Amino acid sequence: MMSSLTMVLLFLSISFSKADTIWKVDPSNSSIVFCVSHMVISEAVGRFAEFSGTLTQTKDDFSDSIAEINIVAQSINTDNTNRDNHLRSDDFFAVDTYPTVTFKSTSFNEVSKDHYEIHGDLTMRGVTKPVVFKGQLTGILTTARGSAMGFKATATIDRYDFGLRWNSILEGGGLNVGKEVAIEVRFELRKQ
Repeated sequence: MMSSLTMVLLFLSISFSKADTIWKVDPSNSSIVFCVSHMVISEAVGRFAEFSGTLTQTKDDFSDSIAEINIVAQSINTDNTNRDNHLRSDDFFAVDTYPTVTFKSTSFNEVSKDHYEIHGDLTMRGVTKPVVFKGQLTGILTTARGSAMGFKATATIDRYDFGLRWNSILEGGGLNVGKEVAIEVRFELRKQ
């Protein structure tokens, strides 16, 4: 029969061996970029300058990990002051009412080596919808500052689903701003 001390030590060794690993996004070496059709003939590209995020690793292969991202909506930047102010207004992000955009994964599945399908809930302008990102682990290395990981992911959303419905019709009949928005995140994360 096991002694109480042996049982406690066994429980502790199991608990510590299954401890989650937290990876934190390094915003100085990361980006969140979006692209949307403009006047049918071209594309407008923008980014968010302020964001934070974590990846909680539960398995060696990263499957079943949990990703969480928080974006400061006010930090939207398309290198055009008038357009950026319009994007911050009630026509689009309504940043005074909805200051953050968030994503939290609901499943994190490896589809092939280092490639993942990440399902989660994206919240913008007070509306939450399911979104699927296609992700890739681009590498892990150990530096003098500790372990670092590269991860990138892409998704396409319909902005109308989130209440970002402002638009105008061009003389030729097309939409001034496309409905579909391509999102690309490129993260460098640090092991905590």
